[in-house]
Amino acid sequence: MPDADQRREGICDALLTWLYVESQSHYSGSTPAPEIIAAQSDWQSGPISPRELLDAAWTLMRQGLVTSTTPPGQPPALRITPAGSQALEASRTRRASPPTARGKRWRS
Repeated sequence: MPDADQRREGICDALLTWLYVESQSHYSGSTPAPEIIAAQSDWQSGPISPRELLDAAWTLMRQGLVTSTTPPGQPPALRITPAGSQALEASRTRRASPPTARGKRWRS
């Protein structure tokens, strides 16, 4: 079972992956749901809570990997940024590398 940091990183990774797929379908902004994120990203570490998903979204927004296209008071509609797409591609490259080349992908 992953520790809290690994779980947080995994949720960020799953959310970013989902947003990337959504962007390839030409959606201008998507409102994530924990169960959809988990299903589409092959999540294996127990249910994602709405709070965990919101925390992941804020983490990714602070890092400039995701933007919000939602007026205040509405459910967040998120969009992956070019930097987010690049980070996801770099993450995929690191996963294909030997374990010594891997590092923390997302930081809170």
